[in-house]
Amino acid sequence: MTAFITREHRGRRELLVFDHGLSGTQVPAGTVEYGEALEAAVLREVQEETGYNGHLLRYLGQETLDLGEAQRMVVKHALLRQAPFADAEVVAPEEILGNALRRGLTVRLERQQEGWAYVYLEEFNLEVEPPRIIRSVGGWVPGDTLSRWVRRSFFQIQLYDETPERWEQFAEGPEQYQYTFHLYWQPLEPMPHLVAPQQAWLARFYTHLFEHSVGLSS
Repeated sequence: MTAFITREHRGRRELLVFDHGLSGTQVPAGTVEYGEALEAAVLREVQEETGYNGHLLRYLGQETLDLGEAQRMVVKHALLRQAPFADAEVVAPEEILGNALRRGLTVRLERQQEGWAYVYLEEFNLEVEPPRIIRSVGGWVPGDTLSRWVRRSFFQIQLYDETPERWEQFAEGPEQYQYTFHLYWQPLEPMPHLVAPQQAWLARFYTHLFEHSVGLSS
């Protein structure tokens, strides 16, 4: 799910965005955990990535995306292994990326063999065009830990409390996925520039983010 967090400030509407590393400008987004309600998941993600609690202004919509032949979404946690067997040795961890795939990551699919898939977990510099791979680690995972199809829901959120204009939030998680997010508000006019594919998502729901709403509507 994806959260467009907005506020009214000095007579204009603003969008909360963040930067971390070379991953470009983004809005909070994440994955629904097993057994978790969709609305609860997006509010949890907002709290984890911003440090503030929020409430739902509106449900904006949903899309189902076909990642194509070369990409897959991780739907179950898995370790990268050196061979396509359950008892094969685990791949040596890359210094930053590690050797584990967590649910919600996107990986590059290289080949498949007897119920297993060889994939690469890659990190990109998204501040250049085209994006450039800066680190990568590959290995085998069971095929049922991956999906070609991704369903994503979009929400407009408002935070309960006032925030600084800029602040940092440490996103907790497994050690290799700990990041410091640099958060700040941007005016919604003109349209902020986000990384792909978030730019397309923002363009799709852009006019709705200016509407007034109380509570959740579908």
